[in-house]
Amino acid sequence: MAGAAPMQKRGGRKSLDAALNLVPFIDLLSCCIAFLLITACWTQLARIPVARPNTGGVNEQPAAPPIGEARPTLTISPDGYTFERGGATVEIPLARGDYDVARLAGELRAARGNLPQEAGVSVRARDGVPYRELVRAMDTILAARFADIDLDGA
Repeated sequence: MAGAAPMQKRGGRKSLDAALNLVPFIDLLSCCIAFLLITACWTQLARIPVARPNTGGVNEQPAAPPIGEARPTLTISPDGYTFERGGATVEIPLARGDYDVARLAGELRAARGNLPQEAGVSVRARDGVPYRELVRAMDTILAARFADIDLDGA
């Protein structure tokens, strides 16, 4: 029987034993386990490793840029990109109302050519920049083979 009602014995007394149907519980549990196993692969899939700059804590050592080279900095504003490297500043304005990611990729590849293997880029986003544009810029930086990204508040 599917119910959990106690069974009657002779003599009018109710038995303390109840028959529980565990099949629905097992079905629910197996569905939850299958869902968690299937979605577990997506926890690390869309993650971009981003470090915050050191705030000068007790045990933190500031990351030193390579000798003779300043860390390249990309500033994203509502007007476009500003890429600074080695004292040179390149302004990349909006192209037809959208961010010029292709030109940014070219500038990043040119900057990557003469930097050491462990070089990274600092990214600053101004107020009013859509989040998807920040992610597109970080994807472009990773595609240009930079080792790490620092996200500065600007």
